[in-house]
Amino acid sequence: MKKEEFCSYIKQYQIDFFRFAFSMTKNTQDAEDAVSESILKAYEKLDTLRFKSKFKSWFFQILRNECLKIIKQKNKQGLTNDGIVPEQVVPDDKMECDEDLSLYLLNIKEEYREVLILYYYEEFSVSEISKILKIPNGTVKSRLSRGRSKIKNLLKLNGRCSYENG
Repeated sequence: MKKEEFCSYIKQYQIDFFRFAFSMTKNTQDAEDAVSESILKAYEKLDTLRFKSKFKSWFFQILRNECLKIIKQKNKQGLTNDGIVPEQVVPDDKMECDEDLSLYLLNIKEEYREVLILYYYEEFSVSEISKILKIPNGTVKSRLSRGRSKIKNLLKLNGRCSYENG
């Protein structure tokens, strides 16, 4: 893959990458740092990408690892959000999803949040998510189900919707 093609892919998916990083780190600056570091690492490891068609899922693996590294460093330093979500989560131009839904996603466990984002926003299949997160397909399916349920309950609690059919 040539430099220009790499840049084209990064530009094409930059919003997706940021959204995922933000969902994990819960912080705009950390999300931007994770994406930037991931771009550098991906460029350095470009020779490990076997198929161009797998670029997005390959990059998400790198990005997830970088996010986990940032979270681990913050936890060591005692700099956690303690579940507090800022009022203005992300500037409108960086998130395409409904702001309320973004807040609800940030208030569920990371294991559910990352699967929901990869499935619904990034449109990865269950098997692709399984490879990105290095977990079995069944685990992905159960986390999707539980995550949906948790979001639905949060929406109901806040009077945002009335679901009758699952």
